[in-house]
Amino acid sequence: MCRTVNGADINAKDSYRRNIHSLINGGGIIDDVYSAAQKDGRGNICPVTIILPTLAMEAKESCKSDYPPDVFNRFMEILDEAIDEAKDQLIDRYNHIRSQKPEAAQFMYENHTMAGFIPEEGIKSAITHGTLAVGNLGLAEALTLIFGFDHTNPIGMEYAKKIYQLYKDRCNEYKEKYSLNFGVYNSPAENLSYTAMKKFQKKYGTIEGVSDKEYFTNSMHVPVYKKMDPFQKIDIESQLTGYSSAG
Repeated sequence: MCRTVNGADINAKDSYRRNIHSLINGGGIIDDVYSAAQKDGRGNICPVTIILPTLAMEAKESCKSDYPPDVFNRFMEILDEAIDEAKDQLIDRYNHIRSQKPEAAQFMYENHTMAGFIPEEGIKSAITHGTLAVGNLGLAEALTLIFGFDHTNPIGMEYAKKIYQLYKDRCNEYKEKYSLNFGVYNSPAENLSYTAMKKFQKKYGTIEGVSDKEYFTNSMHVPVYKKMDPFQKIDIESQLTGYSSAG
Protein backbone atom coordinates (compact mmCIF):
# COMPACT_ATOMS: atom_id res chain seq x y z
CA MET A 1 0.00 0.00 0.00
CA CYS A 2 2.37 2.71 -1.21
CA ARG A 3 -0.37 5.09 -2.18
CA THR A 4 -3.39 5.99 -0.08
CA VAL A 5 -6.60 7.90 -0.69
CA ASN A 6 -6.85 11.64 -0.19
CA GLY A 7 -7.73 12.69 3.33
CA ALA A 8 -10.68 14.88 4.25
CA ASP A 9 -10.66 18.17 2.36
CA ILE A 10 -10.25 21.06 4.79
CA ASN A 11 -11.59 23.39 2.09
CA ALA A 12 -14.71 21.36 1.35
CA LYS A 13 -16.82 24.30 2.54
CA ASP A 14 -15.92 25.95 -0.76
CA SER A 15 -18.24 23.41 -2.40
CA TYR A 16 -21.19 25.58 -1.38
CA ARG A 17 -19.68 28.61 -3.08
CA ARG A 18 -18.89 26.64 -6.24
CA ASN A 19 -22.41 25.27 -6.48
CA ILE A 20 -23.96 28.72 -6.06
CA HIS A 21 -21.57 30.03 -8.72
CA SER A 22 -22.59 27.20 -11.05
CA LEU A 23 -26.31 27.72 -10.49
CA ILE A 24 -26.06 31.48 -11.11
CA ASN A 25 -24.37 30.75 -14.41
CA GLY A 26 -27.06 28.32 -15.49
CA GLY A 27 -25.28 25.15 -14.54
CA GLY A 28 -26.17 22.41 -12.09
CA ILE A 29 -24.83 21.10 -8.82
CA ILE A 30 -21.22 20.12 -9.44
CA ASP A 31 -20.08 18.92 -5.99
CA ASP A 32 -21.26 16.77 -3.14
CA VAL A 33 -21.60 19.64 -0.69
CA TYR A 34 -21.94 17.37 2.32
CA SER A 35 -18.75 15.37 1.96
CA ALA A 36 -15.26 16.55 2.85
CA ALA A 37 -14.11 13.10 1.74
CA GLN A 38 -15.04 13.65 -1.92
CA LYS A 39 -12.41 11.93 -4.07
CA ASP A 40 -13.40 12.75 -7.65
CA GLY A 41 -11.56 15.76 -8.98
CA ARG A 42 -8.94 15.75 -6.24
CA GLY A 43 -5.37 14.53 -6.30
CA ASN A 44 -1.77 15.09 -5.25
CA ILE A 45 -0.60 18.63 -5.98
CA CYS A 46 3.00 17.98 -4.96
CA PRO A 47 4.93 15.55 -2.70
CA VAL A 48 8.25 15.64 -0.84
CA THR A 49 9.87 12.38 0.27
CA ILE A 50 12.21 12.25 3.27
CA ILE A 51 14.98 9.63 3.16
CA LEU A 52 14.84 8.16 6.67
CA PRO A 53 18.15 6.17 6.63
CA THR A 54 20.09 9.34 5.83
CA LEU A 55 18.56 11.05 8.86
CA ALA A 56 19.38 8.00 10.97
CA MET A 57 23.05 8.28 9.97
CA GLU A 58 23.02 11.98 10.81
CA ALA A 59 21.58 11.09 14.22
CA LYS A 60 24.25 8.47 14.90
CA GLU A 61 27.01 10.90 13.94
CA SER A 62 25.67 13.84 15.96
CA CYS A 63 24.38 12.05 19.07
CA LYS A 64 26.71 12.19 22.07
CA SER A 65 25.53 8.74 23.19
CA ASP A 66 25.66 5.35 21.49
CA TYR A 67 22.62 4.14 23.46
CA PRO A 68 19.99 3.33 20.78
CA PRO A 69 17.04 5.12 22.47
CA ASP A 70 19.19 8.26 22.74
CA VAL A 71 20.11 8.00 19.06
CA PHE A 72 16.44 7.54 18.25
CA ASN A 73 15.54 10.70 20.17
CA ARG A 74 18.15 12.60 18.19
CA PHE A 75 16.76 11.07 15.01
CA MET A 76 13.30 12.33 15.92
CA GLU A 77 14.64 15.84 16.40
CA ILE A 78 16.25 15.76 12.96
CA LEU A 79 13.11 14.25 11.42
CA ASP A 80 10.96 16.98 12.97
CA GLU A 81 13.17 19.60 11.34
CA ALA A 82 13.03 17.74 8.01
CA ILE A 83 9.23 17.57 8.07
CA ASP A 84 9.09 21.32 8.72
CA GLU A 85 11.46 21.95 5.81
CA ALA A 86 9.30 19.70 3.63
CA LYS A 87 6.28 21.82 4.58
CA ASP A 88 8.08 24.98 3.42
CA GLN A 89 9.06 23.34 0.13
CA LEU A 90 5.48 22.20 -0.49
CA ILE A 91 4.07 25.67 0.17
CA ASP A 92 6.60 27.19 -2.24
CA ARG A 93 5.66 24.69 -4.94
CA TYR A 94 1.95 25.15 -4.28
CA ASN A 95 2.31 28.93 -4.63
CA HIS A 96 4.23 28.50 -7.88
CA ILE A 97 1.60 26.17 -9.31
CA ARG A 98 -1.28 28.47 -8.33
CA SER A 99 0.50 31.38 -10.04
CA GLN A 100 0.27 29.64 -13.41
CA LYS A 101 -2.39 30.45 -15.97
CA PRO A 102 -5.14 27.85 -16.53
CA GLU A 103 -3.91 27.51 -20.12
CA ALA A 104 -0.92 25.62 -18.73
CA ALA A 105 -3.26 22.65 -18.26
CA GLN A 106 -6.41 23.80 -20.01
CA PHE A 107 -8.02 20.39 -20.46
CA MET A 108 -7.54 19.51 -16.79
CA TYR A 109 -9.26 22.59 -15.43
CA GLU A 110 -11.94 23.32 -18.02
CA ASN A 111 -13.11 19.70 -18.06
CA HIS A 112 -13.13 19.46 -14.25
CA THR A 113 -10.53 16.71 -14.14
CA MET A 114 -9.62 18.77 -11.10
CA ALA A 115 -12.94 19.79 -9.60
CA GLY A 116 -13.83 23.25 -8.40
CA PHE A 117 -12.23 25.36 -11.11
CA ILE A 118 -13.74 28.86 -11.32
CA PRO A 119 -12.21 30.78 -14.25
CA GLU A 120 -12.41 34.15 -12.53
CA GLU A 121 -10.43 32.82 -9.57
CA GLY A 122 -7.76 30.93 -11.46
CA ILE A 123 -6.05 27.65 -10.70
CA LYS A 124 -6.17 28.14 -6.93
CA SER A 125 -9.92 27.47 -6.93
CA ALA A 126 -9.19 23.87 -7.96
CA ILE A 127 -5.85 22.96 -6.44
CA THR A 128 -6.80 24.14 -2.95
CA HIS A 129 -8.70 20.84 -2.65
CA GLY A 130 -5.69 18.70 -3.57
CA THR A 131 -3.02 17.26 -1.29
CA LEU A 132 0.42 18.49 -0.24
CA ALA A 133 2.10 15.24 0.72
CA VAL A 134 5.04 14.59 3.07
CA GLY A 135 6.43 11.17 2.21
CA ASN A 136 8.94 8.72 3.60
CA LEU A 137 11.39 6.11 2.42
CA GLY A 138 13.47 3.42 4.11
CA LEU A 139 11.79 2.92 7.47
CA ALA A 140 13.24 -0.59 7.82
CA GLU A 141 16.80 0.52 7.15
CA ALA A 142 16.56 3.54 9.44
CA LEU A 143 15.43 1.39 12.35
CA THR A 144 18.14 -1.17 11.58
CA LEU A 145 20.79 1.54 11.71
CA ILE A 146 19.62 2.70 15.12
CA PHE A 147 18.57 -0.52 16.84
CA GLY A 148 19.93 -3.40 14.80
CA PHE A 149 16.41 -4.59 13.87
CA ASP A 150 13.46 -3.23 11.92
CA HIS A 151 9.70 -3.02 12.43
CA THR A 152 9.20 -6.75 11.92
CA ASN A 153 10.43 -6.88 15.51
CA PRO A 154 7.68 -5.85 18.01
CA ILE A 155 10.02 -3.34 19.68
CA GLY A 156 10.94 -1.91 16.29
CA MET A 157 7.26 -1.56 15.49
CA GLU A 158 6.70 0.55 18.61
CA TYR A 159 9.41 2.95 17.48
CA ALA A 160 8.03 2.92 13.92
CA LYS A 161 4.68 4.07 15.28
CA LYS A 162 6.39 6.99 17.01
CA ILE A 163 7.92 8.03 13.69
CA TYR A 164 4.59 7.90 11.90
CA GLN A 165 2.78 9.63 14.74
CA LEU A 166 5.18 12.57 14.37
CA TYR A 167 4.42 12.70 10.64
CA LYS A 168 0.69 12.60 11.31
CA ASP A 169 0.78 15.20 14.10
CA ARG A 170 2.80 17.69 12.08
CA CYS A 171 0.69 17.29 8.94
CA ASN A 172 -2.48 17.80 10.97
CA GLU A 173 -0.98 20.95 12.48
CA TYR A 174 0.00 22.32 9.07
CA LYS A 175 -3.40 21.47 7.64
CA GLU A 176 -5.16 23.59 10.26
CA LYS A 177 -2.61 26.42 10.22
CA TYR A 178 -2.45 26.93 6.46
CA SER A 179 -5.89 25.62 5.40
CA LEU A 180 -4.18 23.31 2.94
CA ASN A 181 -4.50 19.54 2.75
CA PHE A 182 -1.18 18.40 4.16
CA GLY A 183 -1.00 14.65 4.57
CA VAL A 184 1.31 11.72 5.26
CA TYR A 185 2.31 9.92 2.09
CA ASN A 186 3.57 6.35 1.88
CA SER A 187 5.65 7.30 -1.10
CA PRO A 188 5.49 5.51 -4.46
CA ALA A 189 9.29 5.57 -4.54
CA GLU A 190 10.27 2.72 -6.84
CA ASN A 191 12.94 4.77 -8.65
CA LEU A 192 13.94 6.84 -5.64
CA SER A 193 14.55 3.66 -3.63
CA TYR A 194 17.46 2.94 -5.98
CA THR A 195 18.71 6.52 -6.43
CA ALA A 196 18.69 7.28 -2.71
CA MET A 197 20.58 4.07 -1.96
CA LYS A 198 23.32 4.91 -4.47
CA LYS A 199 23.82 8.34 -2.90
CA PHE A 200 23.85 6.81 0.58
CA GLN A 201 26.44 4.20 -0.43
CA LYS A 202 28.65 6.87 -1.99
CA LYS A 203 28.66 8.85 1.26
CA TYR A 204 28.57 6.12 3.92
CA GLY A 205 29.69 2.95 2.17
CA THR A 206 28.23 -0.51 2.64
CA ILE A 207 26.58 -1.23 6.00
CA GLU A 208 25.26 -4.72 6.63
CA GLY A 209 21.48 -4.85 6.70
CA VAL A 210 21.24 -1.23 5.61
CA SER A 211 23.14 -0.40 2.42
CA ASP A 212 24.20 -3.85 1.23
CA LYS A 213 21.38 -3.98 -1.34
CA GLU A 214 20.63 -2.11 -4.56
CA TYR A 215 17.69 -0.24 -3.05
CA PHE A 216 16.07 1.01 0.15
CA THR A 217 12.75 -0.50 1.19
CA ASN A 218 9.87 1.60 -0.05
CA SER A 219 8.09 3.57 2.70
CA MET A 220 6.83 1.36 5.58
CA HIS A 221 6.97 -1.95 3.73
CA VAL A 222 8.49 -5.11 5.13
CA PRO A 223 11.78 -5.69 3.27
CA VAL A 224 11.24 -8.10 0.39
CA TYR A 225 14.11 -10.33 1.54
CA LYS A 226 12.36 -11.13 4.83
CA LYS A 227 11.05 -14.70 4.80
CA MET A 228 7.35 -14.71 5.72
CA ASP A 229 3.99 -15.50 4.20
CA PRO A 230 1.72 -12.77 2.80
CA PHE A 231 -0.55 -12.79 5.86
CA GLN A 232 2.35 -12.09 8.19
CA LYS A 233 3.43 -9.21 5.95
CA ILE A 234 -0.08 -7.75 5.97
CA ASP A 235 -0.33 -8.08 9.75
CA ILE A 236 2.88 -6.06 10.17
CA GLU A 237 2.27 -3.34 7.58
CA SER A 238 -1.38 -2.85 8.53
CA GLN A 239 -0.26 -1.48 11.91
CA LEU A 240 1.15 1.59 10.14
CA THR A 241 -1.38 2.27 7.41
CA GLY A 242 -3.69 4.30 9.64
CA TYR A 243 -1.13 7.08 9.97
CA SER A 244 -1.18 8.02 6.30
CA SER A 245 -3.82 10.25 4.79
CA ALA A 246 -2.60 11.43 1.41
CA GLY A 247 -1.64 10.28 -2.01
